[in-house]
Amino acid sequence: MYEVAWKDEAEAGLRKIDRTIAKKIKNKVEKHLAQNPYVGKILKGNWKNFYRYRCFDNYRVIYEVQKTKLLIIVVKVGHRKEVY
Repeated sequence: MYEVAWKDEAEAGLRKIDRTIAKKIKNKVEKHLAQNPYVGKILKGNWKNFYRYRCFDNYRVIYEVQKTKLLIIVVKVGHRKEVY
C-alpha cells in the first residue's frame, strides 16, 4: 500500500469544493488509489509523468507516483474544467 502526501495546492483545491464531496474525494484517494496508483490515466504534455484520477464524474485528482518510496503525491484537485 502506498502512502499519500498532499501538496498545498491540492489541499487548497479541496477547500474550494463542497465539504462533503471533498471528504469523499480524500477518502477515495487514500483508500482506493493508495491500493493501486496505476488505475489513473497517464497524462501528456505539460503534465507528462503525472496521472489523473477521475472522482465523481466532474472532479479530477492530479498526482505523481514515486515507486521507490511507495508514495503518491497529490499535486492538484479540482473540477475537470479547471484542473488542467
